[in-house]
Amino acid sequence: MIVFWKWAIKSFQRNMAYRLEYFVSILNALLYMFIFTSIWGAVFAEGQTKNGLTGELMINYAVFATLIKVTVVKTRDLIGQRVRTGEIAVDLIKPFSLPFMTLADAVGSWIFQIFSRGIPLIILAVYFFDISMPKGLDFAFILSYIFSFLIFHGLLFIFGVASFYITENFPLWLLNSSAVSLLSGSILPLQILPQAVQNFAVLTPYPYLFYLPSMKLLRDDFPFEDALLRQVLVLFFTYFIGFVMYSYGKTRLHVQGG
Repeated sequence: MIVFWKWAIKSFQRNMAYRLEYFVSILNALLYMFIFTSIWGAVFAEGQTKNGLTGELMINYAVFATLIKVTVVKTRDLIGQRVRTGEIAVDLIKPFSLPFMTLADAVGSWIFQIFSRGIPLIILAVYFFDISMPKGLDFAFILSYIFSFLIFHGLLFIFGVASFYITENFPLWLLNSSAVSLLSGSILPLQILPQAVQNFAVLTPYPYLFYLPSMKLLRDDFPFEDALLRQVLVLFFTYFIGFVMYSYGKTRLHVQGG
């Protein structure tokens, strides 16, 4: 466990080194919020609803979905990077688990995002967008938020391990980024999407990244208990697939480079 937190602290410190990137990311998140709150404010005029969504709800959703996203998604393709450089050959003989190391790296980055981006952005959002803290901010939400981070890391772990099997895993990362944009609720709540897309989305891990915790924050009538159970199952299967791919892949890995 000491090794885990040493890796996490190292990741935290690495994120602190890029100050310009930090300020740019804050401005980018605020601009993102401004664009979508303006759009939803115009599309959903006062008193109008669509699929149970109101203008006020959509504005709050745009803000909090963005807050959840910016604190969760800041991570890197540690495995794929080390496969390309050849460092993976040394990692596999070290006296600690590579999946363990990647999780520690992600946790350190995640904690940094919470304190450096999440908290300041909440304060700025309350000031600039005139929103109030939601009533759904409780232990159940925190649990769902932690699960969303773990699922996101699990997906990145799968795509990173894919580099054991293919020469270049960039197309998979591009596919994952597109799926996150469309199916995770980071931009649109699922209710707005066509029914066929909604039916497909619930068969993937993506709605459990940002859509589920965001709706838990904002809607008292959201069927959260059933969704949380499905989120736990998605979390389990994501890591199960990742570890199966890793266990088999490392036995057939051939490293070239260095």
